[in-house]
Amino acid sequence: MNYRRFNIIMLIALLSLGAALVLAPCIHEHIGALYPGCVLETLMGRSCPMCGLTTGLRDLVTGSMQRSSRNPLTYPVAVIILLEIAGRALLCRRALSPEFVRRAARWDGRLHTVLLLVYVGYCVVFFTR
Repeated sequence: MNYRRFNIIMLIALLSLGAALVLAPCIHEHIGALYPGCVLETLMGRSCPMCGLTTGLRDLVTGSMQRSSRNPLTYPVAVIILLEIAGRALLCRRALSPEFVRRAARWDGRLHTVLLLVYVGYCVVFFTR
């Protein structure tokens, strides 16, 4: 799979996430338990680092911002998702040279590695308090 096709797939997935967050409350009323609850909370008896993030993002997308502070990651994750969408859209717009694709893919991997390490650090702090 080439890098442009990968960016298009990621862009569609991120935009679908936003649509799903908007539609989820409407579907939830008719289907039932769309949000089954946190498995970690059920097993361990305490919330996980991600508890409340889906609700917070849904509240941001639907405009209920006064309730979106359920998880401290809500705003940073929302900003990262918006930056990711903008970056992927820019990379999909133009023809890219092979050298640029190699550099972009390398920086893409580095950026997501840093984000993963920051999240792991947040989880360590979360579980040690």
